[in-house]
Amino acid sequence: MRFPSATRNGGRAKSGNHGVSPKHLDDYLAEINDRANRRWLEANLFDRLIQAALDSKAITNKELVTGVS
Repeated sequence: MRFPSATRNGGRAKSGNHGVSPKHLDDYLAEINDRANRRWLEANLFDRLIQAALDSKAITNKELVTGVS
């Protein structure tokens, strides 16, 4: 996987065709991290969904409608 190269230049991180100010750097890096994680997790999404369904306790219609267990 490739990450955008970020270098410090005059107090700004440069990536691709735009700069990221220090004020927004944490949000920018969090977004890059989330995108990378989604790419790796999407490959197994169906298998993870089925496993979660199998691991869950079944509920009755009454529990679903009223919220009472």
